[in-house]
Amino acid sequence: EGKRLAVYVALCVEHFAYGSGLGLAYSPGLQHPNSYNWGWREYGNRVGGWRLRDLFDEAGLPLSILLNTACYDHCPDLVAAFRARGDEIVAHGRTNSEHQNGMSPDDERRLVDEVTAAIRTHEGVAPGGWMESGRASERQDRDVLAEAGYRYTLDWPIDDQPVWMRTA
Repeated sequence: EGKRLAVYVALCVEHFAYGSGLGLAYSPGLQHPNSYNWGWREYGNRVGGWRLRDLFDEAGLPLSILLNTACYDHCPDLVAAFRARGDEIVAHGRTNSEHQNGMSPDDERRLVDEVTAAIRTHEGVAPGGWMESGRASERQDRDVLAEAGYRYTLDWPIDDQPVWMRTA
């Protein structure tokens, strides 16, 4: 289309389990689980996500939704609201309470297949992009993503523009 600049705004729609799995200690001195950390994250699914949807509606701008598939059960109305806008759904794991690091290759492949199938079922189309939950892609196997049909990953913030990566 002759355009020279592409911009996307990514909005994470995530689920963190309370009292199990991983958590991020953004409030020093409080051990996981704690209601403070869980609460400000959950605020996004209950209030903040809706406000951002309205803001981007008013501006007429699309979003890229980085989605934990647990949100199909945890906050289905919020996910449906972004679907109704036509926003792109980017695979973002099952939940941010787990990361791919440390998974065996077989477990990682099962995770990618499960997440891909869930998004395909709910959205009617497989996602084109992937971002590891927790942005913790130390060991992520890009071949697994390529084999599952992913065209891009957001796990490698290495440039101001898209770059091709060898997967095999």
